[in-house]
This record gives sequence, C-alpha cells and structure tokens, in this order.
Amino acid sequence: MLTTPLDAGSVCLFAPTFLFVRVTATTVQVVSTEGTVHVVCDRPRFLLRDLQAGLASDLVAGMRLGQPPFDYSIESAVVSSRRETLAPGQKVLPESLPIPKGTVLLETESTAEYHNFDSLQVVGVTSRGRLVIGFASTSYQLILPEDVNPAQLYRAAVKTDLLADHCTHFTTLMDEAYVDLLPVRRHRCTEISLVSQHSASWGGLDLLDDWRNEPAHAALLAKVVEKSKARGMDI
Repeated sequence: MLTTPLDAGSVCLFAPTFLFVRVTATTVQVVSTEGTVHVVCDRPRFLLRDLQAGLASDLVAGMRLGQPPFDYSIESAVVSSRRETLAPGQKVLPESLPIPKGTVLLETESTAEYHNFDSLQVVGVTSRGRLVIGFASTSYQLILPEDVNPAQLYRAAVKTDLLADHCTHFTTLMDEAYVDLLPVRRHRCTEISLVSQHSASWGGLDLLDDWRNEPAHAALLAKVVEKSKARGMDI
C-alpha cells in the first residue's frame, strides 16, 4: 500500500503502522495504529497517486503539488485520533486503474478504502448469505446481486486475485462509471457496509479463509488491539 512516512504538522507516522487509506470527494485519510492523517485537498485522487508512488510525504496546508494539468492544492493536513465523518451527498471519483499489489479496495459512491493485505483476518459467509471481510481494524459486510453465490464468487474469482497479487477490488458502482484504459477486474456488489464486529469476535461464519494465525496478519492485529486499549482510538 503506502511505504513512505507521512509528516503532518509536528507529527510523523511511519509506514509499518498504516492500516488503510480512505479517499472521499474532498479528503484523503491515512489510518494507522498511531492516529489518522486527515488531508483536505481539491483533487484527492491525485494526492493518493503521489502517496502510492512515494512522491508526497511532507503535507502542509497551502502547498501545491504535482504538474499541470494534474496539480492539486492541500487545504489542511492534521493528525487526529479519530476518522472524520463523511459529508453527505459527495461522490468519490471511481478507481479506474488496476489497484496496487498488496491492496484490497472496497469502493462505494462516497468512499474508496484501500486496505493493506496484511490487515486481512477472515473472509466468510453469514447465514443470510452475506460475504464478510474482516480486517485488523474494521469489518465489512457485502451484499452481492441475487444471482451471485458469495462463496462461489470468492473461491472462483476473488481468491485468485488474492493468491496471485494479494489484491482485489470490490465496488458498488456500475461498469459505465469507469474509464477503462487498462484491463481491470472488479467484483460488483449491491451494497458494502461497515459492521461493528471486529475479526477476532466473528462467530457463526462459514469461513472461506482465515489469516489470523499467519505471522504478518497476526502482528498487525496485535498492534491494533494494543493501541486501541491504550488510547481508546476509534480506528
């Protein structure tokens, strides 16, 4: 995902602590075990590209980055113990490019969340036929189209992506929302929603994959649990 430390004001966060990146219509939020870098800018997708490439690290209000016509301005950059709430009615720019290796993307009309593959803990299906993806810091419930079997989709398509490149792309957006310049495989969902259960507390799932005992995944989960208890962070 991101490999470059981020400086915002007097605070520096390092890449091994990063959990996921949330992009909205006006913000980029880098969520870590140490806090959240919350950046307001006019073209958040361009900022994300520079963050992914390691070209942006020192984020200061008022600075302008990039070259025309892909330049953008940063309105504010702060580190907080909480994620910011979303402004209603805003739409995120669809992710039309292939996602980076080691990244799991969950995309809706209002957000695009890029999770580190090592943050994955469990994937399973509920008794109601909902696909559940549990990460170290949060979990999601995916409702798929009626003619799609969640377990079959995961085993036949999604798991292939995860095994090959440790990445996959879930979206609620229709095909016409994208500008397809390169071959991209996406898995369409009717709904993607946050759920209260964290990966360690899931029960009653038909588990399709369980990474909780894999060293890298377990280590990241341990960091989240430790920091959450110590600081009461909402991550």
